[in-house]
Amino acid sequence: MIKIEKIEFKNFRQYKDICLTFDKNSDYNLHIVRAKNGTGKTTFLNGILWCLYDEEYYISNKLKALKVVNESAIQEKNEGDIVEVSVKLTISDEDKFLSFERKQIF
Repeated sequence: MIKIEKIEFKNFRQYKDICLTFDKNSDYNLHIVRAKNGTGKTTFLNGILWCLYDEEYYISNKLKALKVVNESAIQEKNEGDIVEVSVKLTISDEDKFLSFERKQIF
C-alpha cells in the first residue's frame, strides 16, 4: 500500500517553511486533517496537486487563482532577490521510497 510519508512546503502560499510527517508506526492507514476554517487545509491539498501536476484542477478561472508564492517571503526580500517556492512529497510502498518535488522561482 502506498502511503504519504511526509510533505515539505517552502514559501507555498501561507506555508513559509513546514514539514509534515505522517506516523508510519500506526495500526491505521488513515490520517485526518482537521482544523478551523481558513487555516490551510485546502492549501495542503493544493500543494500536493501543484507538486504532482503543476495545476489545481478544480479551479475553473485560473486568473482568479491565488499565487503559489508566500507574500510575506516576497516582502522580506530586497528588489532583485529570488524567492524559491517548493513542495516536496515523499511516498512509500513498504520499504521503497519515492519523492516528487516541484520548484518555482519568483
